Amino acid sequence: MSEEQEHKEDVKPKLTVQVQFQSQVCTVKVKSTTQFKKIFEAAETKFGRSSGSFKYTFEGERIRPEQTPGEFNMEDGDTIDAHLEQVRSRYLYASILLLNYVAATARRLLLPIVLLRVLDSSVLRYLGPALSLFGLCYLYIYLSYSYNISLLWLTRSF
Repeated sequence: MSEEQEHKEDVKPKLTVQVQFQSQVCTVKVKSTTQFKKIFEAAETKFGRSSGSFKYTFEGERIRPEQTPGEFNMEDGDTIDAHLEQVRSRYLYASILLLNYVAATARRLLLPIVLLRVLDSSVLRYLGPALSLFGLCYLYIYLSYSYNISLLWLTRSF
């Protein structure tokens, strides 16, 4: 019997870890040496989200998938918070701001189409690489409806 008791002592205890997202909770039993990526996969499956949709924190500290509960000295019943990862494109945001500024300035000054053509295509040539496809479409739609600039004029400028 003493051998069985020694064997049981060698087995690492399992922790019950909860992952909370809004009002939903996913409970997982793991060893303290299990990587968090297994816990994250179980939580994402339970919450019906794709892999990489969340960022996870424990007591305000960000958790990386390769870390383990042992590194955080987690105890049985501890809760991990799941937050949706926000994807932003700073280039898209900047291009929209730039286009809104250009459009507001053109509207305020009531630039006629002749003046816009005088601005030369070099202005758009320098702005082109910085603008996203969405931004270029927005610029085309705004200019075509506001000043009757044709698609040929815009495409020729690039």
